[in-house]
Amino acid sequence: MRVTFLGQGYNLRANTSVAQVLIDSFANNSFHTFKCMVAFASPSGVSGLTEHINNSRTHIETTRVIIGVDQDATSREALERLLEWNANVFVLYSAQPNIFHPKIYIYEGENAVSIIIGSNNLTQMGLVKNIEGAVHITFNKDDIEGNDLLDDINTYFDPLLTGENPNLKPLTTALIEQLVEHGIVPTEAERRIKYTKDLRPPIQEGDNGNPRVNIRTLFPSIGLQNLPENFRPERRERILRPAVLSTENNNESLVVSAPARNYVEVWKSKPLTERDLNIPTGANTNPTGSMLLKKGLMKGIDHRNYFRNSVFADLNWQSHPNPAYTHLEKSSANFEIKIDGNSMGNFNLTINHNKATDTKAYKQKNAMTNLSWGNAKATIAKADFLDKTLTLFRDINSINHFVIEIE
Repeated sequence: MRVTFLGQGYNLRANTSVAQVLIDSFANNSFHTFKCMVAFASPSGVSGLTEHINNSRTHIETTRVIIGVDQDATSREALERLLEWNANVFVLYSAQPNIFHPKIYIYEGENAVSIIIGSNNLTQMGLVKNIEGAVHITFNKDDIEGNDLLDDINTYFDPLLTGENPNLKPLTTALIEQLVEHGIVPTEAERRIKYTKDLRPPIQEGDNGNPRVNIRTLFPSIGLQNLPENFRPERRERILRPAVLSTENNNESLVVSAPARNYVEVWKSKPLTERDLNIPTGANTNPTGSMLLKKGLMKGIDHRNYFRNSVFADLNWQSHPNPAYTHLEKSSANFEIKIDGNSMGNFNLTINHNKATDTKAYKQKNAMTNLSWGNAKATIAKADFLDKTLTLFRDINSINHFVIEIE
């Protein structure tokens, strides 16, 4: 029997994650059974493994997943993604105060067994980015201690693994609707409002009007671990249909756009400059093509890592392929640009970040993140926008959609 520690999210140089071990285990054709019992699941955590679940069907014959739905932590969209696994998926719930909270992943074959027990939920954060700890145990079935451990787990959770527990229900579309209707399972947008720290604006004053200690200075941001290359969560935009209303005076129908998204303000610039808007200041001056994301008018943030670790944390970041420049990262997202309330269209823009903290630029508190204007440059580079303010909004229904308003 071999026992190893699986840490993640803290020692970023180690670059270990439970997600990678799960992916490797799904690809191992010596396993024929996969079982997991986890407290929470997210759409990104589930969809990041879907490809590997599907590929493993050539050898994994039995898959049994038991998910908890307590504390508003498992969303409707996560359960809908689990349906796409076409596996034996069950929901465990009780109205009592105690909750279903294990995190156990088991792969079993004719001879080989792999067990992961730790703090890692079936979420992108739990499998990769959170600071987590787990124990990975592998053994062959002729190992007495290993078999005893596997028997202990199967015996202890026997009513769950056999389906005899009355609080265990097969996951179906109808069950999801019931859980949502009774307020047990939130939508992903509702869950993100509750659990995303930066949707709560920093408080600048205490009750007596005196300056309050800046919590982000007291507890500074830390780096986030990158996703494994083969862990690819599917990013879906929520499709919202327009409402159709009848006019009072005739039978014509008036199509009214439904409130398409829920936005939260995440940053506001100082008055825009020629550098921000990529307007050359002289005949021999070339625009940089990007805008530095500085502190702006925001208080209580460290702009050097705020954008990478908070605003754009959920994007798929890629490090520079050259080993000498792995501190340089880039990602992309969809930005709708609005000028004085008028939409100028949607643009796929690149975000660049330098995660090095030992440089002169970092120590001087320069901007470490920039937004490349790309094909939006012709829209942005106009003198009419000088001294206006740029406000950045994040769509809480979609991790990949943002709005830029210049007014």
